[in-house]
Order: sequence, then C-alpha cells, then structure tokens
Amino acid sequence: VGDTPIYDVIVAEDGSPDTVPVSRLAKHLTKLPKSIAPADITDLMSRLRALDATRPQLPVPKGPMPGSLKQARSQARQSMRGR
Repeated sequence: VGDTPIYDVIVAEDGSPDTVPVSRLAKHLTKLPKSIAPADITDLMSRLRALDATRPQLPVPKGPMPGSLKQARSQARQSMRGR
C-alpha cells in the first residue's frame, strides 16, 4: 500500500539459514525497523479494511459444527438445496 515496506518472514523449525524458528519469531518481528509514521497508520488501516471488504464473505452454517468432514459436506449440500 503506497510506499509501505513489506517483509517476508519464513518460519520453520528445520534450522535453515533463511528461516526464523517459531520460538524467536516475536523477537525477530520487534527488531524490524519502524518505517511507518503514526499518522500514516490510520490511512494504511483504512486501505486494508477496504481490501478486506471487497473479498466475498463465506456463508456461516447454522447449527452446531459437524464433527467429520463427510457430515460437513452433506450439510453444506443440504443447506444449498432449493436456492
């Protein structure tokens, strides 16, 4: 969004030189440079909310969540019936 920097962080437990272990992820993120001014954060958050609003929302099933995947598929098929 604009000139906001984006950092890619690869988290893995294998110990590769390009990855960050889960145990040190919080420390790694806090060491990143603070390149966004506090006044720009409001603008950035509103732009991100606008992007999220354009994404289609998935329908939430009514009733209790099914325990197995087979039940979930049959309930989803049944709820779409008659539309």
